[in-house]
Amino acid sequence: NAPAGPAAAAPKPSVSSRAEPARAPAAAEPARSRDDAPATEAALPADTALPLDQLLRRADRAFDDHRWTEAAAGYRELLRRYPTHAKAPAWKTRIRTSEEAR
Repeated sequence: NAPAGPAAAAPKPSVSSRAEPARAPAAAEPARSRDDAPATEAALPADTALPLDQLLRRADRAFDDHRWTEAAAGYRELLRRYPTHAKAPAWKTRIRTSEEAR
């Protein structure tokens, strides 16, 4: 019976080896989670799942449409996430402009 125990354990590594390939696609999962952003965004506050380019477009669109509160909030979020970005000084200017326009 003792040899049957290790033999019974041998198929389990085979099952584990099947699980390992499943883990390999999981390594690619961070890229998929970006593609699945709408599902992620639904579970998070509005801007926390958006990448820089989408945040910037949203803030710029709000600014262009004179939605000052939304624009200022968008630029603040950009500054919070990317404080050393090359456009950070322009974002600060747009925050001041938005606050003055309210």
